[in-house]
Amino acid sequence: MKRQFNRLLLFLLTVPVLLFIYLPVFYMVLSSISTRSELLSTPIHWIPQNPTLKNYIDILTPGTTTSEVAKTFKLTLRNSLIVATSVTIISLTLELDGGVRPIADAHPLSQRDSDRHHGDAHDP
Repeated sequence: MKRQFNRLLLFLLTVPVLLFIYLPVFYMVLSSISTRSELLSTPIHWIPQNPTLKNYIDILTPGTTTSEVAKTFKLTLRNSLIVATSVTIISLTLELDGGVRPIADAHPLSQRDSDRHHGDAHDP
């Protein structure tokens, strides 16, 4: 009985956390397929009445009537991918080169117990 109560309690605590994480993502997707008039309408339409992929088409294939943001989106996306790839490669390279272990070995408090108890040549 107690185990079932614990599982129920865990479930009840997990649901709000998942809603907190996923509702903004869900709203972002819904907003992306809404028209500008639906986004600015009063009362608010939480679910688009006329869903469209026009926003995606405009940003991926900008024309003369699209905004400056849409025109520079591909360049901005490319720059972000270059930075993310570079940082990932640098991080992996530094981690494969030795990681944290040399820092721990260099710290004076990281001596092994056997070295402290048996005495090293450099101990006073």
